[in-house]
Amino acid sequence: MLRTVPDGAPVEISGGTIQVFQHLAERVIEQIEQRLTGGHRQSVRENLAQAVSDIRHALEEIGRWQRRCAAR
Repeated sequence: MLRTVPDGAPVEISGGTIQVFQHLAERVIEQIEQRLTGGHRQSVRENLAQAVSDIRHALEEIGRWQRRCAAR
């Protein structure tokens, strides 16, 4: 879902909706990071770390999209 935000027009996605997405994404990251400290296999930890990276990348893309829209 996060990756689709920059595909939309600014009028399609409100600032409040984006804030909710960002908040939920940060909560998901917190939950994943807590699991990373557990005694999981290396492959599981790598997958979890990649998931965090993917979510953070999507949040960065949303931030760039917001700045571009604000500059218009």
